Amino acid sequence: MNSKTLANAAPQLIFGGFVIVLGFLFLLDNMGLIDAGNFFDYWPAIFIMIGLVRIIQAESGAGRFVGFIFALVGFVWILDNIDAFYFSIGRLWPLLLVLIGLAIILKSLTHEPGEKSFHGPDSQPDLLRNPVPPPPPIPRTREDEVVKGVAVLGAFKRIVGSQNFKAASLTAFMGGCEIDLRDAAIADSPAVVDVFAMWGGVELKVPDSWVVELRGMPILGGFEDKTRPPRDRSQVLIVKGMVIFGGVEIRN
Repeated sequence: MNSKTLANAAPQLIFGGFVIVLGFLFLLDNMGLIDAGNFFDYWPAIFIMIGLVRIIQAESGAGRFVGFIFALVGFVWILDNIDAFYFSIGRLWPLLLVLIGLAIILKSLTHEPGEKSFHGPDSQPDLLRNPVPPPPPIPRTREDEVVKGVAVLGAFKRIVGSQNFKAASLTAFMGGCEIDLRDAAIADSPAVVDVFAMWGGVELKVPDSWVVELRGMPILGGFEDKTRPPRDRSQVLIVKGMVIFGGVEIRN
């Protein structure tokens, strides 16, 4: 199994492995060999599964870092539930802010080939002549082959017109990302959009000629494809990633 196939099958493999391990654990408990405790003590394993899927599917250091944190939190939480040691998860909620900040920093420092930074119309110092500058328009780029967007308690909007669109990495935490690809084209199919949305949403607008393939993992959220697939499959867009208490919508 190559790495691409493994990444696509990661959610099923990890969930299946978790069920097998849990079954053996309670089988040994019923045989009196170990004390597995209460079944519901292991519910934080959801975080471990989320973390492992994210580590396998992520294509950046920031994505793998987020996955590691999810897995670590789930593992420690289970140990606390089965009284392996005492750990108050409630006292460490400020650590979530630290981790979000680190993830944003890592994501901004990780540049993909072909990615270009955008500087809006207000990037030039002109505050003396215009004390209150008007709000900038949505950035429109025709060179970006790789797009990265992060929305934390806010919104990220981008219009992309590249004729060689390759990939996008979008993160929405209590915010939203909106990418308009209707003027773009895929020269080397497929293009891949990797999303991570937690209490947030991602909206993609694609051309009528694109075929959309969903390979995401929703947890109390959803991936929704509202496009009408064309007969020509020369331009394929793969949308993958993870959604927790959020949603991803693709439409044309």
